[in-house]
Order: sequence, then C-alpha cells, then structure tokens
Amino acid sequence: MERLGAKVTWDHPNRSAVVTWGDSKVIIDTLENTIMTESDLTGGKSDAHSISLTSKNGAIWVPLRSILEATGHPILSTSSTTEERLVKAS
Repeated sequence: MERLGAKVTWDHPNRSAVVTWGDSKVIIDTLENTIMTESDLTGGKSDAHSISLTSKNGAIWVPLRSILEATGHPILSTSSTTEERLVKAS
C-alpha cells in the first residue's frame, strides 16, 4: 500500500494496521481477522468483513481482493505472465 502512496501505521494497543489513503482509512484488525473502511468524506464506517491474514517475516499480508472489495473497488479483470500479475479494478 505504501508503494501506492498510502500511509501505513500500526495501532499496537488494538493490534491493528491502519492504512490511510486519500480520504479513506482501512483498518485491519489482526485479533478479529477483519477489515473495515472509513471515509472522511462521508464520515461513515463500513461493516467489518472477515479476511484471511498471513504473517510473514514480521509483515501482515492481506489478500488484494479483500482490500479492493472493502474499499469499493471491484476487480474488473486479472492476467498473469511469468514476469507480472496485473489486476484491474474500478
């Protein structure tokens, strides 16, 4: 997410990763294995969605599909070659 311009922080007391991207915030709760979004524009929160988290080398890995769906960006198409994987979302 940081490569895409988002700011990522760790909320240690709540064991959650907080991703701020533009006017939206994504909260990934590692205790409940949920993802939730909030938007500064609407002031609202979305419902929490269950996700499958993986921890690897001290990092939390969240499926791209989960983040895109939670933030209202459905996947339009995917393609894969030996050099790259391409996901297009709206």
